[in-house]
Amino acid sequence: MNKRENERNPVETPAHDAAHDALAEELEALRDLFQKELDRAKNAPDDAALPVKDGAPDAPPDADEGPVCACCGAPLTDADADAPYCEECLTQMRTRPVHAAAALFVLAAFLLAAVGLYLFSDSAAQWRQLFSAQRAVQEHRLLDAADRYGDCFLMNADRDSVSLTGIKAYADLCRSLGDVDLAALLVDARFPGPLLKLPWNARYRALLKLQAQFAATEQVAIDIFGAYDDYTDAAVYEDVDAQLCALRTDDTYAPVAVEYIRYLLMKAAGKPAALQMQQLEQMEAVDDGCYTGYYLAAMIELAGETGGPDAARTYFQTAIERNGQDQNAYDAFVRVLRRQPAPDTAAIFSVAQAAQANAPARGKPVWLRLFAVSDLLRGDDAQALREMQLYMTACYEQQLSLTMEEWNLYALCAAAAGDEDACAQIETALGSAQLKLSPVIGRVRAGTWTAAEALRKDGGDIA
Repeated sequence: MNKRENERNPVETPAHDAAHDALAEELEALRDLFQKELDRAKNAPDDAALPVKDGAPDAPPDADEGPVCACCGAPLTDADADAPYCEECLTQMRTRPVHAAAALFVLAAFLLAAVGLYLFSDSAAQWRQLFSAQRAVQEHRLLDAADRYGDCFLMNADRDSVSLTGIKAYADLCRSLGDVDLAALLVDARFPGPLLKLPWNARYRALLKLQAQFAATEQVAIDIFGAYDDYTDAAVYEDVDAQLCALRTDDTYAPVAVEYIRYLLMKAAGKPAALQMQQLEQMEAVDDGCYTGYYLAAMIELAGETGGPDAARTYFQTAIERNGQDQNAYDAFVRVLRRQPAPDTAAIFSVAQAAQANAPARGKPVWLRLFAVSDLLRGDDAQALREMQLYMTACYEQQLSLTMEEWNLYALCAAAAGDEDACAQIETALGSAQLKLSPVIGRVRAGTWTAAEALRKDGGDIA
């Protein structure tokens, strides 16, 4: 057997046998160790903690190890016993309570809120007035609404801060009350030019055109009427009316204004009530809401002349449903009632109460005048005089001008009550302005007429 074969089949020696026995003993010892560990693991309880491998997180501390920080998990000392956080975490919370970006956001929100509060507080009174005015319009108290819109604009006379909605609402209200000049002034002065050209603002562009037409119509009417003195003359009447009718086809003039001037011509010429009523109905047909307040009161009186109190009441109801503060409507209906052969004093008193209930916050207390008329018809002349004195005082305090018809009613109450001193004072006040009382008052003072007769046959001299 050669050397290469001996390497392939080594011959067992005594040294080789010793190494083999040592290895066998070591393997037997390991087998016994593994068997013991296996038996111990089988006999251990189910919830026993498993050994933790190197690099794994520590097991949670036992409950009896003491409290730990709720933020970082570090054990708390006796000094930290009152708080759930350690001293280091508490310091971090005090010095940096929120993220820097969150702090900037909170600061920006605070600044925006402060600016908004300032702007709102600066215009809060204005918005209150606007809302109050809109509520008054909804309740058909148009005079109160006009006052509140006016107050709102006076609050902001030095700046253009009134909302565009408020400007539109005020302009619409002025137009419905017949004050087209003020409505156009509001639009022209406060309406931004580019917005006025938008399609949905066409009616406000038309308002400016209407105001120009009214101004042109008024001027041409002054020129036409100024050429004559007596409109009762048939030839004069026909000539003036023909000139007015010619204005209808000219777009320079307002058709509704032309028809109203024709009505005034008929009234000045003493035309029959039925003819005047037809003219007002023709005017109503071309009116788009800006002259309603002018002709409704006249229609009440004309309906009373042609159809009696019941016919007048229909127009009166229409007027106060449109504007519960239409003072001219209350006046006109009371004039219809008092001129009847047997005036209905209860109805007059009821109208006076309605006027009082719907009285505007400012302006003439018309209801006092109406109560004075009611008291004169019932024979309570002293009470009527007291009411007229209160009426005159209220007008004086508000610096409101008085018509000659109102002065005549005041004098009638004084004459009916036998207060000659008051009558003399009224005459003196009027005389300083070169004015005179109606002859009707002289008849009452002389005892030839009663106050009721004067109210029934006043000829339009008494309010």
